[in-house]
Amino acid sequence: MSLTHKVNIWQRIIPRILHSLVWYPTRAMLFIFMHMDLSGQDKVARAVKKAKKEKRGILFISNHISEFDPILSTMATPPYSPAFPLFWVSRPGRDYKDPDFSWRKYIYGDLFFLAWGAQPLTSKVKDYEKSLARHSWLLKNGYSVCIFPEGGYKKKRESLGGGAGFLMEVWNPIVIPIKISGIEQINSKEFWGRKRHLKLEFKEALEPKEFLDSNLPVPERYKEAVKKIFNKYCV
Repeated sequence: MSLTHKVNIWQRIIPRILHSLVWYPTRAMLFIFMHMDLSGQDKVARAVKKAKKEKRGILFISNHISEFDPILSTMATPPYSPAFPLFWVSRPGRDYKDPDFSWRKYIYGDLFFLAWGAQPLTSKVKDYEKSLARHSWLLKNGYSVCIFPEGGYKKKRESLGGGAGFLMEVWNPIVIPIKISGIEQINSKEFWGRKRHLKLEFKEALEPKEFLDSNLPVPERYKEAVKKIFNKYCV
């Protein structure tokens, strides 16, 4: 069985176009309405240079506190960066039809997410090879992928998912942790009223081998690697 499932050219080109169009306006809005404090872009730039030289992908591992988080992570890779655009790991579109998403449930879906670069998990079975086949292909081919080990921002899981650990072991990407704070449970009134102060931190690049313990069995090995990174750098 192949470890990868090719992401077609349109699913790569359309996100590049859309991200390019909205990157600068989004950045300006984040500074104006969220007072964004952005740090660590120099660390990302060094990691991108290293990844290009060594022909490796980049795996961003981020905490998840709001629906804005995928948008925020794009600030790591500006349109002129070799690591642009950024692709995400997401749940299937059907999982976003919950009434909690209000009017957004009519927009959220696989086509919408694919257009913006979110590649859904292809299986709910606890089989990392199957469910992360698309993200594996992206990393194998030098693209940037962002994963949220918590899975969702409303109900935190008791344990973090091990998908990032699987991708780390199989594809040896450069790992960049992201820490997002200041906008937990933000609502539209707070956003337009400029009531929150967003802090977005990109941490120093890490090597997967520093966190993967070969003495542990799978999947504990993957989950423990993610836990070490997440608890030290993302919260």
